[in-house]
Amino acid sequence: MIDGTPAYISLHRSRPKADQQLKKSAAEVKLRSYLLGMEKENRLLITGKRAFIAPCLGTAYVSDGEEVERNVMMSRISYKVQKSGIVTQITPFMNIPHHAFGRIFERDLRPPIEVAKAIVNRQFIDTVLKLHALGDPEGRDNAFVLRFLGGFLTGTVREVIAENEVVDTKILDVRTFLHANDKPEWVSMTTNKPYAFFQYADRRSKNAAIDQLSEPLNASSEVVQPFLNPTIFKELPSGA
Repeated sequence: MIDGTPAYISLHRSRPKADQQLKKSAAEVKLRSYLLGMEKENRLLITGKRAFIAPCLGTAYVSDGEEVERNVMMSRISYKVQKSGIVTQITPFMNIPHHAFGRIFERDLRPPIEVAKAIVNRQFIDTVLKLHALGDPEGRDNAFVLRFLGGFLTGTVREVIAENEVVDTKILDVRTFLHANDKPEWVSMTTNKPYAFFQYADRRSKNAAIDQLSEPLNASSEVVQPFLNPTIFKELPSGA
């Protein structure tokens, strides 16, 4: 339920056969209808004419590559329809490990469907994007708490290098979920805004590499191509 991966894969599979061209107007209508259907299923959030936000299943290597972590990565996905196919741009902004979802079910006693709806709720996404915009991976206060359902998602703001690109970006790297009853100080910190920053000594490994954004992408090497180069979470300053 918390997976918009099929929407992303559909964009990459919308390629014409050899010696053919894509009918742009027909493809636009078909894709729009498909994405609207997925939005009704609470699997993504449409944010523009050719843009949406989707949680995609994936895997990451942590602890210097010795441990595999399954996660859900929240990403902005935009696309452009051309005669030769669909051109996409994907920008991840938040990573949530399956461990954190397990803690939500355990500590907040929420059914999966309620959690899935909350993840793609427009108000929650708007708050996450504001938190992402303000977060500074190099700042002293680069840990965060974010109100979610009956408690908080918490983690650190990390730098990201994707596909050997020169330009660095950042991601909200969620580590776990804690109930509000267990964190009264966080309740006080987030009275005026649904999030707050603070100092935290991150115990994670020096690097964590996103092997690929989506597990289903293994099915087609053509689809996997955009993610052959790993994404690296850079080490935060000591004492962060």
